[in-house]
Amino acid sequence: MKFIKGMDISMVKELEHYGASYRLNGKKEDLFAILKTCGANNVRIRIWPDPYDENGNSYGGGGNDLETTIEIAERTVQSGMDFMLDFHYSDFWADPAKQVKPGVEYFLNFYASLKNEDGLLKAGTKLADAQVSLPFYQPFVAEVQSSSVVADDAASLLTLTAGNLSVGFDKETGALTSYKEGSTELIKEALRPNFWRPVTDNDMGNGMNKTLRPWRDAGRQAKLLSMKQKALGKEAYEVVSHYKLPVGESDFIVAYHFSGKGYLDVNCTFIPGNDTLPLLPRMGVSITLNKQFSQMEWLGRGPHENYIDRNTSSYVGLYKGSVADQYFPYDRPQENGNKTEVRWMSLTDTAGQGLMVVGQPYVSTSAYLFPTEDLDEPGLRKSQRHLSDIQFKDMVTWNIDLKQMGVGGDTSWGAYPHQPYLIPAERMSFSFRFCPAKQHGVSGNRQYLNFK
Repeated sequence: MKFIKGMDISMVKELEHYGASYRLNGKKEDLFAILKTCGANNVRIRIWPDPYDENGNSYGGGGNDLETTIEIAERTVQSGMDFMLDFHYSDFWADPAKQVKPGVEYFLNFYASLKNEDGLLKAGTKLADAQVSLPFYQPFVAEVQSSSVVADDAASLLTLTAGNLSVGFDKETGALTSYKEGSTELIKEALRPNFWRPVTDNDMGNGMNKTLRPWRDAGRQAKLLSMKQKALGKEAYEVVSHYKLPVGESDFIVAYHFSGKGYLDVNCTFIPGNDTLPLLPRMGVSITLNKQFSQMEWLGRGPHENYIDRNTSSYVGLYKGSVADQYFPYDRPQENGNKTEVRWMSLTDTAGQGLMVVGQPYVSTSAYLFPTEDLDEPGLRKSQRHLSDIQFKDMVTWNIDLKQMGVGGDTSWGAYPHQPYLIPAERMSFSFRFCPAKQHGVSGNRQYLNFK
């Protein structure tokens, strides 16, 4: 058994900065060499999320930032010792509240690369990486001014207005059909249930396009049973649209909560009609925005497409790009471009105006410059379709999901995705928030990040 023998050397850089030196048997030597000579095999290094105060000064006492921690770790390994990282939240001399910024998640990314050239591999070639979520999150709670909600209850359309924001609901379909910030209309086509994904090559191989096909048009064929509406005091309003689905007499309920604080909360609930229904390819909704809202920014996994069984290489981060850039041109058109574990996503015009979705806590989401159906196979057999069959149109399709089933890949001729990545037809719900996107992204929109 190997016993750990060593010490905490978190303050080594700080001490060296002030001129400290180390001696062994009266001879001046490097601290790491002394430790190794004396039998040490492991050292502890403390890393803080933010070891600096509001003036940029270090708290001291071994509170290392990432750059300093890496330097100490490299010196440790070069001396033939191992190290333990202590992800330090605070200490008796530091105010914990100053260590973590409210509303900010912290992650640590690890990268392993070749130190020296090895055959065809050059020095610095990345061999492995991983991302670790740090348990430092503190919720952000903001005081937000609220306006009165004014309802215009016309014969065919219910319009709710608070300040310069208004939303509209079609009374015949119960759907959200309008979202205006000032005089700018964002919605081109109404929000609707969505249970289908364009079939992939793996889906075609396992027959999903046949066995799960009842869900293909279930969202578009949903029939409104009732639309209930009521004021919740002067500063909020609720609309609940209840649909019957053509698959097993299942139900889908969308509850909207419009707040005078400037947001629209959406809760979607699926209730199966019986326990014999096929798996769901997807559980979500789809909405179409006007074409100018084609700039995407999101906090979630990225930057490349990712799915619930294909996302460990996609690190959580803040990403941006055009909607067009999210499309991956597979030789045969099929499902692509999805993002998982999305905290928030905005679709804006070039001036920063547009719509933001905030997950509760996450959503799975994708956006295209064409109808999602354009990616799908029209029939039961794989047709000879090509990249040229996909043409950008005057629209932005936005799919907002709880999740979609995994893409699989054990084989492409029969294997389904693994069990944890399937979606049984059981009761399930998810929530998200619509709110105006700002030119500076989330920095100007922090009040919408907390549902409380």
